[in-house]
Amino acid sequence: MIYSILREIASGIATNAAINAWCQAQYGSDVHVQIGIDQKRPPSPQDVPFVAISSSESTEKGLLAKGGLFFDVLWGVESDSKTVTGNLTEYDGARLCDELGALIAASIERVEPGWTAASGTYAVDLSTPWFPLWCGALQMVVNIRR
Repeated sequence: MIYSILREIASGIATNAAINAWCQAQYGSDVHVQIGIDQKRPPSPQDVPFVAISSSESTEKGLLAKGGLFFDVLWGVESDSKTVTGNLTEYDGARLCDELGALIAASIERVEPGWTAASGTYAVDLSTPWFPLWCGALQMVVNIRR
């Protein structure tokens, strides 16, 4: 059951017109979505734009009752450019990461009527150790209706 829900989420992101239009405009390709992460070869700047989905925990309260699923959505973009305006420096990768993250978050809420997004924590890593790879994370909880 957990995998089927994560697959619905992944499929919804992979086929989302707004996400793919943004990715085409920025990188010339559709988003690459994966369920799970290869820890021996995690995504790199060559893999952008990417989204990786991983479950962290689930609860089930009987076959006919409600349950919850806790999962993480990670995404990455690549940019080594920055915009300088007077004494303000902005790393374009941070902005791009936030733009893609907002599209991903919006798409998750529209994927499946069988569950609802209950809560989430959204973050963009502004001090990335993987420069020029910029990553964001969304830790979600969805309520499953049966």
